Amino acid sequence: MVIDIDQYPAHPKHNFEDFFKNFEDSPNHFKYREEIQGAALRKKTYIYVLFEDILSYDPPLAELLREAPEETLREGIDALKDLLKFYAGGKIDEDLDYFVRIKTDNNSNEENLRKLRAVHIDKLVYIYGILIRASQIIPQITIAYFECPVCQQVTKVDQIEDVLIAPKQCSNCKNKSGFMVTSKDSTFIDWQSIRVQELPEELSPGRVPYSIKGILTHDLVDKARPGDRVKITGIFKTFVNENSRGKKSTLFTPYLRILSIEGKNAEEEDLNISPEDEKEYRRLAAKPSIQELIAKSVAPSILGLDHLKMAAALSLFGGVRKEFKDGSARRGDIHVLFIGDPGTGKSQILKQCAHISPQAIYVSGKGSSAAGLTAAVVRENDASGLSLEAGVLVLADGGNAIIDEFDKMDNRDRVAIHEAMEQQTVSVAKAGIIATLRARTSIIAAANPKMGRYSEYNTPTDNINLSPPILSRFDLIFVVKDEPNPTLDQEMADFILDLNTQESVTVTGPNKEPLIPSMVLQKYIKYARSKIFPKLTPEARKIIRDFYIDLRKADRNDESAAIAVVARHLEGYIRISEAYAKMALRNYVTEKDAENALELAKRSLKDTSTDPNTGKLDVDRVLTGLPAVTAQITGFLDAIKHKIDANKGDAINEQEFIDDMEFSKNIERGRIERLLEKLKNDGIIFSPIPGTINLTPVTDKNKKGFQKQKK
Repeated sequence: MVIDIDQYPAHPKHNFEDFFKNFEDSPNHFKYREEIQGAALRKKTYIYVLFEDILSYDPPLAELLREAPEETLREGIDALKDLLKFYAGGKIDEDLDYFVRIKTDNNSNEENLRKLRAVHIDKLVYIYGILIRASQIIPQITIAYFECPVCQQVTKVDQIEDVLIAPKQCSNCKNKSGFMVTSKDSTFIDWQSIRVQELPEELSPGRVPYSIKGILTHDLVDKARPGDRVKITGIFKTFVNENSRGKKSTLFTPYLRILSIEGKNAEEEDLNISPEDEKEYRRLAAKPSIQELIAKSVAPSILGLDHLKMAAALSLFGGVRKEFKDGSARRGDIHVLFIGDPGTGKSQILKQCAHISPQAIYVSGKGSSAAGLTAAVVRENDASGLSLEAGVLVLADGGNAIIDEFDKMDNRDRVAIHEAMEQQTVSVAKAGIIATLRARTSIIAAANPKMGRYSEYNTPTDNINLSPPILSRFDLIFVVKDEPNPTLDQEMADFILDLNTQESVTVTGPNKEPLIPSMVLQKYIKYARSKIFPKLTPEARKIIRDFYIDLRKADRNDESAAIAVVARHLEGYIRISEAYAKMALRNYVTEKDAENALELAKRSLKDTSTDPNTGKLDVDRVLTGLPAVTAQITGFLDAIKHKIDANKGDAINEQEFIDDMEFSKNIERGRIERLLEKLKNDGIIFSPIPGTINLTPVTDKNKKGFQKQKK
């Protein structure tokens, strides 16, 4: 913004006094006069002033403040002190530091971090970025008292440089060395170093994020934490670099002397959505097939995979976070995992999600570490010592963390995200720094089977080398197989050829409707996440409850039967239903929303929890990495071995064993017979004489190998 002025104010202090006393933000409401009166009453040493208010009242003063902020603010502080003294009855503490904190609400004043140049040095700048690092709060000396080691004379020296300045000589005995700082008489202030980085969504593809150091002092320290989005007004300063020999360089390092800082997370950001935009979103939401239209719009360059696109869209919108009076909370973020054969379009869907999401960070599992995903303690080059640096899950707080090649991550690194996925926090206890950072982030991840192709006869744990605790935290897991199908293959071939040979390919949604443009969809998602918080209706509640109970009912009378779902799944179904309603901008969940959510959940359960041997749902395939039938077979082997050992190694009567297991373990007789038949077919037991059973000579060895392989 350029301000046309004829000349700068000759006496800025008088201009500030006039502004403080006479500026009206509404008729007969003197905003800053009342604020200064309140500060005098509460003994505050600072006030916040909007740059736009100065600009509207006194444009020359505003331009002088922009061009020479340090000198101008000193005049403003003198004016503030005079007024505080007047309203406080003629007396204030002159030894305290007073501040006029400048801030702005007008985004047109914003300077992009990447565009800060030499012309901005010593100028007032306004930036918006994400706080990635914050040091510990340490004391900085501003007025030092030195004691002479010879005569104990005390000398006062104001510290205006970054390096401690000692007296040149003692005024009493003329001594020139050995001066000691007396801390009890000296004046210290709070000091903190931070690092601010460009926003991830504003970063051009292929660009390395630009960051800048900032210095916080006095009341500004600890105003924001790593992961927060911050609005900063400050003075663009530089300091000279020195080489290893102490020689000063002609190259300077920039930093910000911060005048005001406001920390916000993604959920608290200003929407900047016009009434026309909101009207357009409501028009879109009124379409009966809006959820399918949004899902199709997520990755239009990928043919099919509608259930994957829908799951990704649901994660982008998310459910509703619940916070309770006792301080506990339930996450609203939906975690999604795609497992599948190579070349099936998983990564492309993830890339599109990163492009569409209002706030997303895309990373690859192979290049990510535990510290990079959560948080790290790093040592600064300056005197600030150790700093806490936020990782991906913290920086994506309030948005999406998109992780490709999830299976390529080291097991020790994957363990680090357990807490973030369920408790939505990242805890750090390293090098004396103990902190908890917010990580209210939904994860959309993709993984390839470790053997190249997904095998339904192996559990998800065996297929992708992921631990059960990680898998159980995903609300939706889908398996994508590349299987030959003449009709689909021809359709896929035509689609890919059209994409690569034609100037444009028209992809439509349900009922031939045009897809939603990515920029419109991005704002639509942001609006829904900020304004829409659906609640379950009694009808939707009944549908979800009945679905959960019906799945738990299966084989209820059989203690050895597999468990289809657990309580964690139920919470996931609620989140998915809320996301369906949020996609339609509704504050309530309808029966249709719940039914659609449960259909998607069924598809996920079918992909990951169906036992190919029994055809039934078995949640243990995900929760423990072992099918329930495997645990039952192991138990039967232990029981048979125990009976044979009691019989001195001789074969035991088969019918007596069945009777004993039926009555002692309360297992259905037919099930016992089927398991014994399976053990015989697998060669683990045999019948030396009809009606008897015994372990094969190598069974003990086979059994150990069998258990080891399954683990």
